[in-house]
Amino acid sequence: MLTKTRARIALGAALALAVALRFSTLRLQSYWFDEADTALLVKGSFGHMLHLLPDTEASPPLYYVIAWLWARLFGTGEVALRALSALCGSGVVVVIYLIGRRIAGVAAGLSAALLAAVAPFLVWFSQEARDYSLMTLLVALALLAFVRLQQEQEPNGRALAGWTVWSGLALATHYFAALFLAPMAVWLVVTQRRQRRAIAASLGALAVVAAALAPLALHQHNHARQAILGGFARRLVQLPKQLLVGYHSPGDRVLAVLSAVLMIAALGWLLRSAAVRERAAGLVAVLIGALLIIAVLAAVGLDYLDSRNMIAMTVPLLALAGIGFAAGGRPGGIAGAAMAAIGLLVVVTVDTTPTAQRDDWRGAMNALGAAAPSTARAIVVTPGQGSAPISIYLSHVKSLTAAAASVSEIDLVGMASRGSGETPVPPAASPAVPMLGGSFVLVEAKRAPLYTLERFRSKNPHTVATTTLANARLSPTVPLVYLQSGR
Repeated sequence: MLTKTRARIALGAALALAVALRFSTLRLQSYWFDEADTALLVKGSFGHMLHLLPDTEASPPLYYVIAWLWARLFGTGEVALRALSALCGSGVVVVIYLIGRRIAGVAAGLSAALLAAVAPFLVWFSQEARDYSLMTLLVALALLAFVRLQQEQEPNGRALAGWTVWSGLALATHYFAALFLAPMAVWLVVTQRRQRRAIAASLGALAVVAAALAPLALHQHNHARQAILGGFARRLVQLPKQLLVGYHSPGDRVLAVLSAVLMIAALGWLLRSAAVRERAAGLVAVLIGALLIIAVLAAVGLDYLDSRNMIAMTVPLLALAGIGFAAGGRPGGIAGAAMAAIGLLVVVTVDTTPTAQRDDWRGAMNALGAAAPSTARAIVVTPGQGSAPISIYLSHVKSLTAAAASVSEIDLVGMASRGSGETPVPPAASPAVPMLGGSFVLVEAKRAPLYTLERFRSKNPHTVATTTLANARLSPTVPLVYLQSGR
């Protein structure tokens, strides 16, 4: 049996592992599109950020308000800004421990905490300067208060107040928090009859929050849908895989199947115990309720299913897994350790495999280097939505809006294309030489795992039409054309 001291040491070890995995490699990967947008938003004035938010983002403002304040203290560099998410992600591990312990004891809590510490999907978004990690933490805190309300024999005003506050903050962070809060609300209304008046007041307060956010949500509606790619059926199939082992890494499909088998075994052990099954029923209801809501929304034409929007699902999922493994005795402990080992393997593999990482805008811009002194060069970049990371990683550039430009160097940069969960493929060589004429000679060609760079130079400046530059792009997508002068 675990003593309090041993339990604290074990929790501390799980938390230390979580912190190490999240903080130690914060600078390993470049900012990608969305993170660069965040960095640029919080870099400006507070009023300017709030002015731009409705037209540039698809989320409520709470995360950006906190990130803006955070950036005033620590800056907007990759480590500084991502550290906020890493801190939230580390906190999720502790909250999942408390949920598991509350339902089925210390061993269940520790098992759930270990799984959360090494969960690839949680680690990934703990290293992303976006709102997902904060939303997950707030939903986890709401779920902990929800579990307390379930188990208290007498009405618990503090737990209900906590659930209301955490739920409101979660809604103000990410609209998809509602997928998990709604099943909790229904469950409380049905099961907590002695607190119905207090629960009604709580739901009224949340309705006020939702009403306040509604105009912004409607304004951001189209922007949110445009960020989701692929058919609903495919995304639905990808959801469990990505929740278990993340987006993409070598051997991830095999590891996803193994993790799914272990997860099913954990649920089997959980279901064998009537007492544990009853105490964990609320978590199951939250999972099923969230899936039902997203399916109904898709059926009526409001398809927003995306794994990152569903990241808070990992909280009840990993809590249930930890409870199940603890209920399975020695075999359950071995299975839980195996699932944790798979998670750790995936995290380490992602950290050591460039093609499993985010788009390498930093690497591509560093490969470009600075323009030669007293010369001008054109830079043609695909895909065209890369303006935010370019503005972060490349200085003294401006969009080429004129019909032509006089340049002595033309650089073509193409970022690797990738589908969700697929290996990225950098563009092949460009047929740009005949397009650019005989004056420009290919002097450098680099095909890195996540980008392709081709550099053309001429002895003297030549006027080149902007359309010619755009047509020389490395990928078929719409390009960005920049002009940069050496200093």
